[in-house]
Amino acid sequence: MKRSILFIAAAVLLFGIPAKQVVGSDSPGFETRKGWFNVNLKNSKVGYSFSAYEPSEYKGKACQKLTTYLKFGLLRMGTPIELDAGGTVFLTEDLAPLYFKLTEHQASKEKTVEGVLINDRLSLTINIAGQKTHKDIAYEKNAIFADAGEIFAQRKGLKDGKKFKVRVFNQDSLAFEDLKCTIYSDKEKKGGFVLHADILGVDTVHYLDKDGNTYRSTVPALGAELVKTDEKDALSFELSEIDIIKETCVSSNTTIKSPSSVTLFEARMTFKDTVPERLKSHIPGEAKLSRNGRSILFSNKIDLFREEEALQLPIKTKALARYLLPSTYEQSADSAIMGAAAKAVGDEKNSYRAAKRIIHWVYRYLNKKSFNTGFNSAVEAFSDRQGDCKAHSVLAIAMLRAAGVPARASAGLFPIGSKFYYHMWVEAYVGKWVALDPTFDETPADSVHIKLNDGVLDEAGRNNLMLDILQYFDKISLEITRLEGKG
Repeated sequence: MKRSILFIAAAVLLFGIPAKQVVGSDSPGFETRKGWFNVNLKNSKVGYSFSAYEPSEYKGKACQKLTTYLKFGLLRMGTPIELDAGGTVFLTEDLAPLYFKLTEHQASKEKTVEGVLINDRLSLTINIAGQKTHKDIAYEKNAIFADAGEIFAQRKGLKDGKKFKVRVFNQDSLAFEDLKCTIYSDKEKKGGFVLHADILGVDTVHYLDKDGNTYRSTVPALGAELVKTDEKDALSFELSEIDIIKETCVSSNTTIKSPSSVTLFEARMTFKDTVPERLKSHIPGEAKLSRNGRSILFSNKIDLFREEEALQLPIKTKALARYLLPSTYEQSADSAIMGAAAKAVGDEKNSYRAAKRIIHWVYRYLNKKSFNTGFNSAVEAFSDRQGDCKAHSVLAIAMLRAAGVPARASAGLFPIGSKFYYHMWVEAYVGKWVALDPTFDETPADSVHIKLNDGVLDEAGRNNLMLDILQYFDKISLEITRLEGKG
């Protein structure tokens, strides 16, 4: 997954301001906290985090300064990966950001995000591999910075059964989201509380002592947690043998030996609770919901689109304009990517044939299939000539858009043997949306791709696509009911 455990850690860090050590300052409403946490996955330590929350000044104005750092290491299909991320945020007394800078390192790549609040406008600069993207958005009134969630909850008052909702600025999506919280008394720890939080449908659980300080936070769906510790214990960290991809797969009842040869795929997906509403619009092919609302039976065939029915290039449709524009990760206006797209397409004007040429070109160009790349941008993938399904997809999407073909990312599940793993591929609009897979050089993509979501890969789109996937792991079972072909 994109940033894999970092997304999980970001979720648990939402209330992960560490245990209170010193309270009080010369500035009314401001206080000091700091502490260390172990980051665990499936009961194994994979990293650590540190946070410091202290009175400060920003351009002569009294404020709170929040400093965070996170480091973890684990495996992706046997390949070691390490990531560290940190940030500094200056907050108003109302917990809105005056200024922040966030930095992330993975596979020798750096990404920075800076934001400054000026007259109720938040100016953002995202820098990935030297490619800068600027955004200016209205800061929503009464919204708080997401990492200040615990402080906000304490101000609301800790009381059994209390519920509240607040708008937060999510530093991962760079967008405003609803944070929904419910507080319960901790039955196991006298005087303590348990806070259940939901953002973008991802559930996190936070355990607070009698003074309201977090000592443990969890993401139940993935068995991930932050646990309070001391500095020495936190820093005693070695690369974990946990494989994030293998830990987040979905088992099925059938082994599929050759996915590309499957012409018809039928399966039943059963949820522990109920089938999410948004899934019903994304599930491939024809779908039938069970009476109890807990399972969905669907079938999918290879989409044999007739080339002669494809639109001619360039495709200019107002409704599809957002799928032609460059984004943070799909940098279609980059000169090198525009040149590659022109070279791949040549003089072809049929949009479907042009799209297939780009898919084949990306498959051959990224000649090293690697899991040690994190979530690369199109420019990074083009420069490195290696990557996983995400690198193949962002580069293909950027080139498709540069060639005048509307394109978007599609995310879901794909089989290896009897297990289904997180996967990303491409959809191109050539008169209708057609699934294409540059990772496996499939035009069209085979029928065993189980689509769960789609979107544009800006910060919000990437975050939502990844977090949406988290809602399915450990919550579904997959029963294959019919296969046609040589699968």
